[in-house]
Amino acid sequence: MRSLWRTKRRLVLVVLAVIALLVVGGGYAAYQYYTDSQAAAAAAKAATTMQTATVTRGNISITASGSGDLLAAKEITVGFSSGGTIIELAVQVGDKVTAGQALARLDDTPAQAQVAQSKIALELTEISLAELTAEPSTAELTVARQNLQAAQLALSALQKGGSAEDQVIAWADLESARIALQSAQAAYDRIAYKPNAAGSSEAGALQTATLAYQKAEASYKQKVGVDAQQVASARAQLAQAQITLANLEDGPTANELRKAQLDVEKARIALTLDEKSLAETTLTAPVGGTVTAISADEGEAVGSGALITLADVDAPVVRFWVEESDLANVAVGYPVQITFEALPDYTFKGQITSIEPMLVTVNNTQALQVWASIDLTEQPAKLRPGLTASVEIVAGEANNVLTVPVLALRETSPGQYAVFVVQSDGTLEMRPVEVGLKDAVNAEIRSGLQEGEVVRTSTTTRSSSSSTTTGFGGQGGPPPEMFFGGR
Repeated sequence: MRSLWRTKRRLVLVVLAVIALLVVGGGYAAYQYYTDSQAAAAAAKAATTMQTATVTRGNISITASGSGDLLAAKEITVGFSSGGTIIELAVQVGDKVTAGQALARLDDTPAQAQVAQSKIALELTEISLAELTAEPSTAELTVARQNLQAAQLALSALQKGGSAEDQVIAWADLESARIALQSAQAAYDRIAYKPNAAGSSEAGALQTATLAYQKAEASYKQKVGVDAQQVASARAQLAQAQITLANLEDGPTANELRKAQLDVEKARIALTLDEKSLAETTLTAPVGGTVTAISADEGEAVGSGALITLADVDAPVVRFWVEESDLANVAVGYPVQITFEALPDYTFKGQITSIEPMLVTVNNTQALQVWASIDLTEQPAKLRPGLTASVEIVAGEANNVLTVPVLALRETSPGQYAVFVVQSDGTLEMRPVEVGLKDAVNAEIRSGLQEGEVVRTSTTTRSSSSSTTTGFGGQGGPPPEMFFGGR
């Protein structure tokens, strides 16, 4: 029992000793942790510094970039108005031409023949008009009057006829001649088979009877009048004679004169068109320029399509594209700086001249198509259309102006800014400023600051493992005195 009690006593002492050690160790650990935290906080506070910048003078430029190519200022294609065979090419690729200069000629033989025919047709219509409007001569009037009188007499003679007694006698003579003719015909028919029938007395008698019948028929018609067809023909001749005389005496009617005049005008227009077609067998340059392409050779048959290309290569323009994100930095009149892939050592100046109204797709990207002029006087390089160009647009520029970093600005309201000016005692003064141009780094200060003043840009907290920079409104932002003048 005694030994058991001793054993328990020893076990209790050991437990108490362990507890005491744990209490002492935990207190020490807590103390050490507190001490280390205080040291770390002090170190962090010591590592927090205020980032500043000095107001200085400098240059600010707002730019946008694009790429494109060099094109001729003007480029046109010309060709013949109608087809034909080329008999002459008067120019070659690379030749400079002036407006009106001959470029090529077609075989003009068909066109020459057509012009000749049109001249003849015009002359004939002019002769007809002259005859229509000319005064008739005395001889023409006399002949017309005589023709009219003769036509009247002929019709009267046909219509007059004989007396009733004469008509009966003429009918009897005609009937006697008809019977005699029939008898002679029957006699001849009876011997007609004989070889010498043509020379027989029967043949002679038949001929005599035929002539007698014809004479009797003519006498009868004269006594009783002719048939209606002869009378109608005589009347038509009389009417024509009357019209001819009236035309000579009265002149042409208004319609006849107008028709003759229109015939002349029609022939004259046809001649003009044919002469134009003849002239168009020679192709001329509508404007001056340089020949850049010819699509046919001498002796080749061509149609009315494009044949020769002319371009104004002495005054080229630049066509380039700018991504839609830079739309605000593109406007007509903005200056540009142009470089070419083939001439990297030269920079050319220019100006935006026009902007296409609709966006286009370039390399699967929406872009704005822009045109710019280029000044060739400052560089000795010879430029040729087709060169690949890189273009920088200067959307805004301010030189020798007061500048501060963009991080120093605090926007107090839309378009209104302020900065914190560091005073000589280290406090901060919030001061409104007028801001001009801004790029990604610096901003132009038009009023509110003086050169050499110091402004706060940000607060930087540094530790052994990382560093954090905070600006206005960020985590770990400016101390309260920054917003209240700090004095």
